Amino acid sequence: MNINTKENWDRYHKTKTSLNYPDKFKFISRELLNLPNGSKILEIGCGRGLLLKQIKSDHPTFILKGIDFSEIGVEETKKLGINAEVGILPDCLKGMRNEEWHAVVGTEVLEHFPEKERLEVIKNVSNILVKGGKAIFTVPDKILPPSEEPSHFVCYGKQSFREFLMQVFPIGGVVSRSFLVSDIPHPNPKKRWGVAPFLFGTGYK
Repeated sequence: MNINTKENWDRYHKTKTSLNYPDKFKFISRELLNLPNGSKILEIGCGRGLLLKQIKSDHPTFILKGIDFSEIGVEETKKLGINAEVGILPDCLKGMRNEEWHAVVGTEVLEHFPEKERLEVIKNVSNILVKGGKAIFTVPDKILPPSEEPSHFVCYGKQSFREFLMQVFPIGGVVSRSFLVSDIPHPNPKKRWGVAPFLFGTGYK
């Protein structure tokens, strides 16, 4: 059963108020340093807008927008002074103008879709990128398979994630990084956060 419903994610964003990945957000934001002033950045599955908040702080001239199908997540993003709207992937991307965005980011989004819809998401992302535009996707690195996390449909490793992205983005790459995350307890009770591994996939139109 697919538990990726609006109701479940509204409940998630209502209760997970401390969920945070600050070092990972800074890492992603640095990936946008080569973009010119005034670039348009879209985050799909923006949640409560914490990544967009980091990007706004690092790149104050960028034009930002978030999309999420949780109304609570969208409202929290708006409270940060960032444009956001409710939308259901992958179809909501079809309504956007082609070649409009300089970068599109999706963190821990793709693994929540069955294969057909997952591929459609990245195809639609490619359509709305400007020529030379950049797509950045992150997924868990060989952790939280569907047997352990019922909201996940796939568990990627570096090679399998690269092969998936290359179906649409022939130029780019995948790297693995580990970061402190607020929703994994540290084995040492004196420390607050644990560490989780992520795959960072980039592609260029």
